[in-house]
Amino acid sequence: MPRLGAALALVLSLLACDPDASQPAIQPDLVETDGLCRLVFEPTGLTLESDLEGSIPDPVANAAALDGEGRFYTRTSAPGVVARWTPEGEFDAAVGAPGEGPQEFDPIVRMYLGAGDTIHVLHRARWSMIAPDLSVHFVARVDALAGPAVQGSEISVDGRLMLPMLHPEQGVYGVGIIDREGELAHFVEAPDADPMIWEMGVGIARIEGSNEFWVGPTQHDQDHYVLERWSPEGERLERIERRIDWIPDEALPIPRQPVSMWLHRHPGSAISVSAMVPIPSLDQGAFENMPSMTRTFHRLEVLDPGSGELLVSAWVDLHPEAVGTVGTRLRGTAKSLLGTRRDDGVEGLEVGRFELHPRTPEAAELCGVSS
Repeated sequence: MPRLGAALALVLSLLACDPDASQPAIQPDLVETDGLCRLVFEPTGLTLESDLEGSIPDPVANAAALDGEGRFYTRTSAPGVVARWTPEGEFDAAVGAPGEGPQEFDPIVRMYLGAGDTIHVLHRARWSMIAPDLSVHFVARVDALAGPAVQGSEISVDGRLMLPMLHPEQGVYGVGIIDREGELAHFVEAPDADPMIWEMGVGIARIEGSNEFWVGPTQHDQDHYVLERWSPEGERLERIERRIDWIPDEALPIPRQPVSMWLHRHPGSAISVSAMVPIPSLDQGAFENMPSMTRTFHRLEVLDPGSGELLVSAWVDLHPEAVGTVGTRLRGTAKSLLGTRRDDGVEGLEVGRFELHPRTPEAAELCGVSS
């Protein structure tokens, strides 16, 4: 068992629906390859239904959040609008409108939960918050949010924005700490940063209860990726290099290399890395351009930063008819991964979750749920 201490995450999903089932059945093709835990898919039976104007949740990665009451917040097919859904999946309320006023959202890129059930919303070059009473508070304009770095952002313990970015004056890559006035309050340089990887977007995963954080993947290629744990001052505290066969299928006569990778912190100790690995259609030739890709695999690895153990390594075959993913967690299970899918036969968005179950009694605490 490789030992790795680390942090990452994101979330993935998608599935195939059984139209004869009494409730939505989400069935991804899932293959586990290693780890202390089993990755188990648990359908919730919930469907996020359309709102009064017919808008349904837009299943875009990271543009969703879940509060302490179990309510979902998603962006919708209506531009600039955030919808709230009850824990039962019913439409509850909507907030926002297109535009750049204090109460408005311009294309929403990311949402996540902050202190006191406040939802942080990053949209274009702006940072706003939604209070539990659905009032919207514009925080600041942050020019760095206009690029891919927004997908890798994080909130610090004291409520400031942590953002992988290119320093506007020094021209070096690193992690910026943005205060509530939108100013760059602190910058931690990554002296050996690969410009291509940082331009594509690396992720930040803060360690629970601390301002130490994981950054990554700082390197990745056909057979490995690298994560690093940093102090708030920029000291490199730990480095993890994980060797990996992205898709375990020796019959594919093509190189396997991720086109996108994400790092995400679960509201608990676990972190995970998710990579999207497109596979060309072998019928049309193995080296066709990206638009001809007919199969997309997501490779998921979940790590425990405290022990350095690999909790699970798996890949998921996302069926061609499945559309979009959304990343967050379900209330009450710190290490679960929320998965959704839209289906032409369902007026709304089906919801399920991936959970970690221990393979042995000794792994129960690390995996977070009982077997």
